[in-house]
Amino acid sequence: MVKYYMLYITYPALQRLIGFKSRSPIISLYLDTSREKIARGVHIKIFKDMAKTIRAKNEEKSSVDDSLRRIQDYLRFEFRRNDKNGLALFTSLDAQLWEVFQLPEPVPDALVIESHPYVKPLFAILDRYRRFCIVLIDQRKARILELFLGEIEEIREIEGNTLHQVKTSGWKGYGEKIHHHIEESITRHFREVADTLLALLRENHFDFLLLGGTEENVSAFLPFLHTSLKEKIIGTLPVDYKADIQEILRLGKKAERKEKEERVGKILKRILEEKTKEGLVSVGLPSVLNALNFAAIQVLLVAEEYREEGYKCPSCGYLSLKEGDCPHCKKKMEKKLDIVEEAVETAILQDAQVEYGSKGLLKDFGITGLLRFRPPHHA
Repeated sequence: MVKYYMLYITYPALQRLIGFKSRSPIISLYLDTSREKIARGVHIKIFKDMAKTIRAKNEEKSSVDDSLRRIQDYLRFEFRRNDKNGLALFTSLDAQLWEVFQLPEPVPDALVIESHPYVKPLFAILDRYRRFCIVLIDQRKARILELFLGEIEEIREIEGNTLHQVKTSGWKGYGEKIHHHIEESITRHFREVADTLLALLRENHFDFLLLGGTEENVSAFLPFLHTSLKEKIIGTLPVDYKADIQEILRLGKKAERKEKEERVGKILKRILEEKTKEGLVSVGLPSVLNALNFAAIQVLLVAEEYREEGYKCPSCGYLSLKEGDCPHCKKKMEKKLDIVEEAVETAILQDAQVEYGSKGLLKDFGITGLLRFRPPHHA
């Protein structure tokens, strides 16, 4: 049995979940676990109501009952909120899968039984967050923090053996020697911090780097950073080395929102440019599904909460908006309540970049993508 509790969402965890193979259906549960709902036990009532609907619709009543009972026992006796506002739980009817994620924000309550995990809400949350490394630097000390999933954690503090600046007088040349030793100790300190950051990048694979400290210290520190670290820098934080962690969190979240807006904006600009010149772009759900059927999507941009019904071949994974037999393997395609989620999962498995944008930003498209190549067209 594959069993995980309280995992942070990561792309490898998401890919593992999508790739999980089971002969029995999988239950996917999403619950809003904000404080007021947990305090009043509302989450249990909501689950029970959804479970009644699932039991009434499903034919595998015995297995479904066992699985729903396991989930209810977990919610009643094992679950702890841990100041998290959302919960995602996945289990298979044959009990070979049990995986739980606690989420940084509330999610719409949902209980789904399908042949695979329903991960679109999970991926949408993950897409809104990147792993940020924050370093606050001065000439004697450094603080290294990680901002991920809306939370901040101080992961390293470094104190160098830097000499204090002193006033010198007297013997000729003595003052110059002291200042030279100070400069050497600052250099050693900056180099140690840079080496530590490079090791953390290799270990934790953070997405972006934010530098904090005085303008003078940040400028002096920059030349010591490896090229791979410089490429991760997206800005500076106007905070002192001794700043309160909540202030660092506030500024870090602000930088995070800005980065997300700029990233989606750049993709949308490229899509509009390609669309104008009838280039490598796919606009609208029919066109995107066709491109995914040929693994032609390079970047997929999806409007949040966009849903459509559709069909998927249980054998080869062919995606379509039309009911009928698969044009490749001739098997009858299965109806899917959310073919957009199927498109997202397919794109992930094809190593495409998937991004979510606001409904307002993508009101004319719903879903669109940049292409690796121009795919053939299937009627």
